[in-house]
Amino acid sequence: MLNSGRINAITIVCLVTSDCNLRCKYCYTLASHNRGMKISAASVGRLIENCSKGFDSIEFCWHGGEPLLAGKAFYESVIAAQQGINATTSGRSKFINCIQSNCLLLNDEWIEFLTANDFRIGSSFEAPWAVHSDHRPLASGEKCSLDAYCRVFRKIKQSALPLGLLCVVTKDNVHKGKEIFELFKSLGVDTYSLLPMIEVPAPTRPPAPGNEELFELFKTTFELWMNEENSFVCIEPIDTMLRSLLGQGPRLCSFASSCLKRMVSVAPDGTVLPCGSLSSLPLGNIFETPLICILHNDNAKHLRRSRSLSVAKFCGGCRYVSLCRGGCREIAFWHSGEYSGRFQYCEARKQTFAYLEHRLHEILDGKDSVASQN
Repeated sequence: MLNSGRINAITIVCLVTSDCNLRCKYCYTLASHNRGMKISAASVGRLIENCSKGFDSIEFCWHGGEPLLAGKAFYESVIAAQQGINATTSGRSKFINCIQSNCLLLNDEWIEFLTANDFRIGSSFEAPWAVHSDHRPLASGEKCSLDAYCRVFRKIKQSALPLGLLCVVTKDNVHKGKEIFELFKSLGVDTYSLLPMIEVPAPTRPPAPGNEELFELFKTTFELWMNEENSFVCIEPIDTMLRSLLGQGPRLCSFASSCLKRMVSVAPDGTVLPCGSLSSLPLGNIFETPLICILHNDNAKHLRRSRSLSVAKFCGGCRYVSLCRGGCREIAFWHSGEYSGRFQYCEARKQTFAYLEHRLHEILDGKDSVASQN
């Protein structure tokens, strides 16, 4: 079975366009997709229809490149297509929409439209600022000002939309956990994620963090979250790891083993992929075949078996395998060259799980101390 539980849900990460107003040094879209690709508004109806068949809850994460470059008319066609399907199915399909944007193009008109149509907004933003400025220049080569981002983030907060940021972690900021925490706190961020960089073959790509460095970042961030005054609702992957240790469902896909079960990506030309950067592993085309059928085909079954074999090969004897699920296949692929390769940050996850487990016992036993982080 593809899904379990009463709600038959799927998350579809749609790369609306490969174009972008930034030129991030580690961009996987430019490394794995041709420039100038985009989903046409005329194709939206078929996209929504073929993604929704067989699912009760369908979450679209509109991605890129920069998805706002598609224009408001594109998303108006998305809403119209979703409403059209619900009109013919008595509202049986639940549609959720979110946009993952750098937000530099976000203005009052965009915010009004997204708010009115219940879109969630997520943004990618490096920290500290010096790292962001270096890693994420404008397409012109110039560096954007921090004030430009602050103005947009204030607009988001004033609209009562939650502000969630995704921070890519490289060698350049992995030791900056406190600076990241303080900057995001000052910006009024509600949630943020620390995502290790995917090692795509980009000539300008900064070096990736090591396992011990990543563990120290997660450890530092947890202690700051616990012991510093803040209003963060969620910090990932720490929140997911804590939830998993407490027997709750994880939020992040790589901990939930949701690849090709509850989550999939779609390229601008309609190619269905296990993850956005894995253009060498096509599964089918959404404009030609319903997604539910693609997820049952031989290509998808082969990749699911590959993941299972990877877990059996690399995770035997690990006490956290049922919580970690073998790690992110996208990161494993670009590091090892194989979808079934070893997850690059296995040791960081194990160390973090062990540390959080120990700290949870201290907290629940009433022995919590800031000094315990040392």
